[in-house]
Amino acid sequence: MAALPLKMRHMKKNHNIYIASDHRGFKLKQHLIKGMQWHSNIIDLGPKNHDPADYPDYAHKLCKK
Repeated sequence: MAALPLKMRHMKKNHNIYIASDHRGFKLKQHLIKGMQWHSNIIDLGPKNHDPADYPDYAHKLCKK
């Protein structure tokens, strides 16, 4: 596992981590999720694939959390 930033090393596992992107960031988002597997509460708000998607839709979902 790669070294975690200091703030993340002390993060409790009972906190939710929400993540979202648009279709262009889908691959990077998947990579980030894989890198955070140590945290059990990762909530992916989308998109779920490479199909075209507008980032404001997912940014709005993320901000509401």
